[in-house]
Amino acid sequence: MRFVVGVILALFALWSAFWLIGERMIEGRIAGILAQDLPPGVVLTQGGFDVIGFPNRFDLTVTDPALSDPATGWGWRADFAQVF
Repeated sequence: MRFVVGVILALFALWSAFWLIGERMIEGRIAGILAQDLPPGVVLTQGGFDVIGFPNRFDLTVTDPALSDPATGWGWRADFAQVF
């Protein structure tokens, strides 16, 4: 019985490590995307982002996203955007 419990705990620890590494990778990639140079005049802003969904999903939520091009008068904004 102790062996079975030990195996289950080891698998849980490995899965948790996988999820935490994945979360860090997604956050780093999103930060890189948001820091990229946009076409001249295009403005991208956001209030922040978060990755949740442990243990089986990676859910990305971006708060207050806004994309605009003042030269053409085009723009889009929302309270949040999510990717599941």
